[in-house]
Amino acid sequence: VSQSRYLAKMAPFAETEPGVSAYDSFLPLCLALVEEGVLDLAHLIERLTIGPARSFALPMGNLSANEKANICVFSPQQKWQMNADAMRSKGKNSPYLNASLTGKVTLTLINGRILLLEARTFFHFRINHPPHSFRS
Repeated sequence: VSQSRYLAKMAPFAETEPGVSAYDSFLPLCLALVEEGVLDLAHLIERLTIGPARSFALPMGNLSANEKANICVFSPQQKWQMNADAMRSKGKNSPYLNASLTGKVTLTLINGRILLLEARTFFHFRINHPPHSFRS
Protein backbone atom coordinates (compact mmCIF):
# COMPACT_ATOMS: atom_id res chain seq x y z
CA VAL A 1 0.00 0.00 0.00
CA SER A 2 1.47 3.34 -1.02
CA GLN A 3 1.97 6.07 1.58
CA SER A 4 -0.58 8.38 -0.09
CA ARG A 5 -3.17 5.56 -0.29
CA TYR A 6 -2.56 4.72 3.36
CA LEU A 7 -2.99 8.36 4.44
CA ALA A 8 -6.19 8.69 2.36
CA LYS A 9 -7.70 5.90 4.46
CA MET A 10 -6.49 7.26 7.82
CA ALA A 11 -8.55 10.47 7.80
CA PRO A 12 -11.77 10.61 9.82
CA PHE A 13 -14.27 8.16 8.29
CA ALA A 14 -16.50 10.73 6.58
CA GLU A 15 -13.47 12.35 4.90
CA THR A 16 -11.77 9.22 3.56
CA GLU A 17 -11.75 7.72 0.10
CA PRO A 18 -14.60 5.30 -0.66
CA GLY A 19 -14.15 1.84 0.80
CA VAL A 20 -14.27 0.33 4.22
CA SER A 21 -12.25 -2.27 6.12
CA ALA A 22 -14.72 -5.10 6.62
CA TYR A 23 -12.30 -7.89 7.47
CA ASP A 24 -12.62 -7.39 11.23
CA SER A 25 -16.32 -6.53 11.42
CA PHE A 26 -17.65 -9.13 8.95
CA LEU A 27 -18.34 -11.92 11.48
CA PRO A 28 -19.95 -9.68 14.13
CA LEU A 29 -22.19 -8.06 11.50
CA CYS A 30 -23.20 -11.46 10.12
CA LEU A 31 -23.92 -12.74 13.64
CA ALA A 32 -26.13 -9.68 14.19
CA LEU A 33 -28.38 -11.08 11.43
CA VAL A 34 -28.75 -14.24 13.52
CA GLU A 35 -29.45 -12.21 16.66
CA GLU A 36 -32.11 -10.20 14.80
CA GLY A 37 -33.77 -13.40 13.52
CA VAL A 38 -33.06 -12.70 9.86
CA LEU A 39 -31.57 -16.20 9.55
CA ASP A 40 -30.41 -18.94 11.88
CA LEU A 41 -26.76 -19.80 12.59
CA ALA A 42 -26.81 -22.96 10.42
CA HIS A 43 -28.04 -20.98 7.41
CA LEU A 44 -25.47 -18.24 8.03
CA ILE A 45 -22.64 -20.77 8.10
CA GLU A 46 -23.97 -22.44 4.94
CA ARG A 47 -24.13 -19.10 3.14
CA LEU A 48 -20.55 -18.27 4.10
CA THR A 49 -19.02 -21.68 3.36
CA ILE A 50 -20.74 -24.28 1.18
CA GLY A 51 -22.91 -21.76 -0.69
CA PRO A 52 -20.11 -19.68 -2.24
CA ALA A 53 -18.05 -22.83 -2.94
CA ARG A 54 -20.97 -24.33 -4.87
CA SER A 55 -21.66 -21.06 -6.71
CA PHE A 56 -18.11 -20.99 -8.04
CA ALA A 57 -17.83 -24.79 -8.43
CA LEU A 58 -14.94 -24.92 -5.95
CA PRO A 59 -14.06 -28.13 -4.10
CA MET A 60 -14.29 -26.31 -0.75
CA GLY A 61 -16.77 -25.46 1.95
CA ASN A 62 -16.88 -28.80 3.73
CA LEU A 63 -14.66 -31.07 5.79
CA SER A 64 -13.66 -34.48 4.47
CA ALA A 65 -11.42 -37.23 5.80
CA ASN A 66 -7.83 -37.05 4.53
CA GLU A 67 -8.36 -33.58 3.06
CA LYS A 68 -6.63 -30.41 4.21
CA ALA A 69 -8.79 -28.46 6.64
CA ASN A 70 -10.20 -25.01 5.93
CA ILE A 71 -11.81 -24.04 9.22
CA CYS A 72 -12.89 -20.88 10.98
CA VAL A 73 -13.53 -21.29 14.70
CA PHE A 74 -15.30 -18.43 16.37
CA SER A 75 -16.78 -17.40 19.68
CA PRO A 76 -20.27 -16.10 18.87
CA GLN A 77 -20.80 -14.48 22.27
CA GLN A 78 -17.36 -12.90 22.77
CA LYS A 79 -17.61 -9.15 23.16
CA TRP A 80 -14.69 -7.01 22.07
CA GLN A 81 -13.81 -3.42 21.28
CA MET A 82 -12.85 -2.77 17.66
CA ASN A 83 -10.02 -0.28 17.80
CA ALA A 84 -7.18 0.34 15.38
CA ASP A 85 -4.79 -1.78 17.44
CA ALA A 86 -7.18 -4.77 17.45
CA MET A 87 -7.86 -4.62 13.71
CA ARG A 88 -6.08 -7.15 11.53
CA SER A 89 -6.93 -5.28 8.33
CA LYS A 90 -4.18 -3.06 6.93
CA GLY A 91 -6.75 -0.32 6.37
CA LYS A 92 -8.19 1.12 9.56
CA ASN A 93 -11.19 2.78 7.89
CA SER A 94 -14.40 1.49 9.45
CA PRO A 95 -17.63 2.98 10.76
CA TYR A 96 -17.35 0.42 13.57
CA LEU A 97 -14.05 1.78 14.88
CA ASN A 98 -14.28 2.02 18.68
CA ALA A 99 -17.57 0.09 18.68
CA SER A 100 -18.32 -2.83 20.97
CA LEU A 101 -18.90 -5.90 18.78
CA THR A 102 -20.08 -9.43 19.57
CA GLY A 103 -18.51 -12.44 17.88
CA LYS A 104 -14.80 -13.03 17.32
CA VAL A 105 -12.78 -15.37 15.15
CA THR A 106 -10.41 -17.32 17.40
CA LEU A 107 -8.78 -19.79 15.00
CA THR A 108 -8.41 -19.95 11.23
CA LEU A 109 -6.96 -22.90 9.33
CA ILE A 110 -6.37 -22.74 5.59
CA ASN A 111 -5.19 -25.93 3.89
CA GLY A 112 -4.51 -27.34 7.34
CA ARG A 113 -2.20 -24.49 8.35
CA ILE A 114 -2.91 -22.16 11.25
CA LEU A 115 -3.19 -18.60 9.95
CA LEU A 116 -4.81 -17.04 13.01
CA LEU A 117 -4.77 -18.20 16.60
CA GLU A 118 -6.03 -15.74 19.20
CA ALA A 119 -3.98 -15.81 22.38
CA ARG A 120 -7.14 -16.33 24.46
CA THR A 121 -8.19 -19.48 22.55
CA PHE A 122 -8.01 -22.66 24.62
CA PHE A 123 -8.73 -26.05 23.12
CA HIS A 124 -7.16 -29.47 22.98
CA PHE A 125 -6.09 -31.30 19.84
CA ARG A 126 -3.44 -33.83 18.82
CA ILE A 127 -0.72 -32.81 16.41
CA ASN A 128 0.64 -35.79 14.47
CA HIS A 129 2.11 -33.76 11.64
CA PRO A 130 4.80 -31.10 11.16
CA PRO A 131 4.28 -27.71 12.86
CA HIS A 132 1.37 -25.68 11.50
CA SER A 133 -0.38 -28.81 10.29
CA PHE A 134 -3.67 -29.79 11.94
CA ARG A 135 -5.56 -33.01 12.26
CA SER A 136 -7.55 -34.10 15.28
